[in-house]
Amino acid sequence: MRRLFAFLVVLCTLLLVTATFAQQAADDVIRKLGEMGSADGGTWKFQHPAAAGGEAVELDDSEWPGVRPEHKWDFPDTEAWYRQRIVIPEMVAGVPVSRSALTLTCAVDDDMEVFVNGTSRGEFHWDEGKVVLTDNAQPGEEIVVAIRAINGPGNGRLMSASLNWGVFDGFREKAAEFRSRLLFCKQLLGSKRIADEGEGYVTALDEAVGEIDFAAIGKGDQEGFQASLDASLAGLAPFSKLAKQYTIYLVGHAHIDMNWLWLWPETKHVCRITWDQALKFMDEFPEFRFTQSQPGAYIAIEEESPELFARMQAAVARGQWEPAGASWVEGDTNMASGEALARQCLLTDRYYMDKFGKRSRVAWLPDNFGHAWTVPSIFADAGYKYFYFCRAGKGIPTFWWTGPDGQRLLAYNHRWYNEQFRASRGVVPLQVESAVGVPACMIVYGVGDHGGGPTRIDIETAKRLQADPVFPTVKFATAEDYFQDTEKQSGDVLPVVNDELNFTFEGCYTSHSDVKRWNRDSENILPVAESIAAIAGHWGHEYPGQAFTQAWRNTCFNQFHDLLPGTAIHDSYKYSGELYEQAMSLASGAIDTGLETLTDRVDTRGEGQAILVWNPVAWDRRECVEVIVPTESQWPGAKVTTAEGEEIPTQVLASAEAESGNSATLQFVADLPAMGYAVFHAQAAPAQDGASNEPGPSPTPEMLRPSTPLLVWRC
Repeated sequence: MRRLFAFLVVLCTLLLVTATFAQQAADDVIRKLGEMGSADGGTWKFQHPAAAGGEAVELDDSEWPGVRPEHKWDFPDTEAWYRQRIVIPEMVAGVPVSRSALTLTCAVDDDMEVFVNGTSRGEFHWDEGKVVLTDNAQPGEEIVVAIRAINGPGNGRLMSASLNWGVFDGFREKAAEFRSRLLFCKQLLGSKRIADEGEGYVTALDEAVGEIDFAAIGKGDQEGFQASLDASLAGLAPFSKLAKQYTIYLVGHAHIDMNWLWLWPETKHVCRITWDQALKFMDEFPEFRFTQSQPGAYIAIEEESPELFARMQAAVARGQWEPAGASWVEGDTNMASGEALARQCLLTDRYYMDKFGKRSRVAWLPDNFGHAWTVPSIFADAGYKYFYFCRAGKGIPTFWWTGPDGQRLLAYNHRWYNEQFRASRGVVPLQVESAVGVPACMIVYGVGDHGGGPTRIDIETAKRLQADPVFPTVKFATAEDYFQDTEKQSGDVLPVVNDELNFTFEGCYTSHSDVKRWNRDSENILPVAESIAAIAGHWGHEYPGQAFTQAWRNTCFNQFHDLLPGTAIHDSYKYSGELYEQAMSLASGAIDTGLETLTDRVDTRGEGQAILVWNPVAWDRRECVEVIVPTESQWPGAKVTTAEGEEIPTQVLASAEAESGNSATLQFVADLPAMGYAVFHAQAAPAQDGASNEPGPSPTPEMLRPSTPLLVWRC
């Protein structure tokens, strides 16, 4: 028995050692393939603020701190230096690089000038930095690279920096894709699905990586290298059945910001060219699916490009185009009122039903800077079931987001909405499974912000990987496809989040106070106008439904997540102001005509000047009322009584004499019924002892500007 136990211990030890060596071999091959693709640019020396002469070869930068890409500095409108000394090696990925070209590809927020050995090689914007460091690399040669980073508003940043060797041209894309396949298989080794039979998979991976012929690269033998990859792929066959148990739902999308760094006419142009291309891809690739939110942009295409819109309608009917909700535009959900969020849903659903004969169940807000805890309750009340977003998550890819009242949305928050679809995305469903137990993911791919959408490379890559024997199942899908399948398969075991999802870009909630004030005024006055118009309708007043729809559309458009938070360019707010002005004018006009109808039916008989005060909200209120009444002469004091004759506290703020007539400014406290009115009568009265005609004490701002306006009429 002891001998058997000892034998088992030795066997387990050998298996463990074998597995360790196999994984080390795989890691070594994965590293080499990565170096062939785009080698890490390494550590850079950093100086801020940038001193003169930072490009000089002989400069001593030894005291500068070392940083790596995605490094940031916090000072806007300043410059910084990034420097590196690159020594040419003899070998990269086991391949000689002598006489090879070497290119630096880099990206800086916002601009840069690149120097090589003290000489400027050009100025570049954002991610356009591409400089040939040498076209004839010699082992041991030293190249000094200096990047003068030029930052505008916000943080400065070295976003990326990589080295590309010319010797790998023609091999690079094949190497990168096969590297992704090996990473996927290696990660599969750590999954629960493989735990009971892992040794066979370890051996298969070890034998497969041994097939790859790096020597063929040094000979420039692309056919030989491809043959070795084919042999390696055959060795990975045991992984195939397991790989297909994971699913990638591929959702095409084009994120289009309404008015951010451009204006509305440009936004409409971006929509036209982006959506036209998506429809062309649908004709060419019938399996292609496209998801697009924001009916606030759809309606512009409907009005200005009806032929394009008709093609969109046909694509929706075929199931290739998914109109996503739950917002007229992708509006902010922190500052918008609950009523406004409900109107966002209502406007969206009505438009989709009218134009497409169907509504969306997917709330789509990828780029918002945060979300209030009440959002799942409001959206669920509006009939939504699912929620896709990117910013301000909890680090959980798929979960039930539950509001304060217990209503919930199935939410997805993993990676980003401007993805490119490449073989490297194969590990994503494994990541999701590791986090929440669901062997599936949604990848939202397509060029975004300024439109663009999925590219031909994305679609063709997806079709090729669909046929790949060692890659997850790839489905061209809508967002609702992913959510429905996930809910059916794993809904009961997913995590639950009972909290708000906040914050990103906190400062945006205090910028542009003008647009925030316009938003709140518009949100408040529109329900008031609707209430009055609805009540007046009982006495023959025509309800201005079309005007209210337009006013709410204007208000909801301006709640776009770059407009209301205040992160758009200044010229955008001129257009916002025009939309708000139109909305407020429509609301004010509806109030005036509605109250004229109602006031004609109120009994205002009594002694003195009649004052009619309307309360347009659904609760009783006690408020301070200020009103100017015409008088025959200056009033030393005033008395205000209710319709029942009860005298109420009153003061004269001012009594004026003018050519156009005398007037008195009065202030009194009014008790008002819910959704109703009260009649008061004012008349002159002797000044109280010790009183004068000087203005009385000013009321508090809260009394002068109640949260919902009072509507005061002199009759």
